[in-house]
Amino acid sequence: ARFPDTEEVTGSIPVSPTGRFDSEFGRAVEGSLGRSRLINELSEGSVLVSSTQKLIIHIGLPKTATTTLQEHLFPRHRGFLGRSQSGQNTPRYLELARIHEKFSCGYAWERELERWAGEPPEDGVPVQVISDEIFSQWTSPPHPLSSSWPIEQRPGDRPRLGSHPITEFLKCLKEALHPSVDLHTVVTLRNQVDFLASLSAERGVGDVRQILRAAREADSFLNFDDLVSALSAIVGPEKHLTLFFEDGLELNWTRIQRFAGQGHDQSSAETGSLPSANPRRHGDDAWRVAPSSARRDNPLSRLYWLTLRYAPWAKRVLDSAGRRLWRRRNGGSGNPSLIKISAADRQFVISHCSESNKRLGKIVSRNLENLGYW
Repeated sequence: ARFPDTEEVTGSIPVSPTGRFDSEFGRAVEGSLGRSRLINELSEGSVLVSSTQKLIIHIGLPKTATTTLQEHLFPRHRGFLGRSQSGQNTPRYLELARIHEKFSCGYAWERELERWAGEPPEDGVPVQVISDEIFSQWTSPPHPLSSSWPIEQRPGDRPRLGSHPITEFLKCLKEALHPSVDLHTVVTLRNQVDFLASLSAERGVGDVRQILRAAREADSFLNFDDLVSALSAIVGPEKHLTLFFEDGLELNWTRIQRFAGQGHDQSSAETGSLPSANPRRHGDDAWRVAPSSARRDNPLSRLYWLTLRYAPWAKRVLDSAGRRLWRRRNGGSGNPSLIKISAADRQFVISHCSESNKRLGKIVSRNLENLGYW
């Protein structure tokens, strides 16, 4: 906040810290407080001064340590709204997640987002953070039965073209935000080869041909430079932060804290001892494949997809219940199959993404070659 100087507090009609012309405030200035004491108290924060609240939206791609941030680091700050698998999710986060789910599934969402965004911020919380992997999913077309990720294919899918849909969602969010709330964005990226392989393993897709198909068809999901450029254009370059999984959790956490303006957390040195969430890597170029999703001709599977058609916001609950049921039926054993990326496969994907990644390097002013981006 900009504090008034001597000239600003003089005059026949003083202005209160809330911006109103207030005669009672003027008498206080002339009386017990005095001009110099008023300026001192404003500087020390003892008089309430309206300020802008940061709303940080973290777009965490899967397999980029997003879950670790959500479970162990973001909750250290009072302004963290969600998402957290341990249940530290505020109603405000849950409502925004439900609105985004409608957006992804092609249902009406604009009015609900405008109402959500227009609410005044909570007093005394200068920074609020919302982090979720769903912000990075891309359904094409927007429909409950469309696939969300480039390594999946479902009937009725269309090629992903143009800008990532989260940019449309955030643009509408920014336009509808309360005047005292300032939107900031953070995105966490990982080189496309390791990202696609790890995501395939997590989603139970053990066929490397799906990874090669996504690169060969030039799936726009993989154009990270377009995503970063669009986010910077929406909120402004100084209000956007791009992180790379390859830099490590400790460094990324330090950058997030500086970006949020909350100072360096001394406990950040402990990030190396934090447990990894759902690790899939099995050597340099192999990943353990999770259990495949149920076939659609299964009665339970048909019920699942029918439910999603009419209640898309129930997907997360149903997926969690399905995983628990599978572990119970299989004694918690894992699927031993592996997805392996050969040197030729890696080079094939890199060759299709290198131009986009070189543009990304120019945007963030970094040489990303040593991180595996070309």
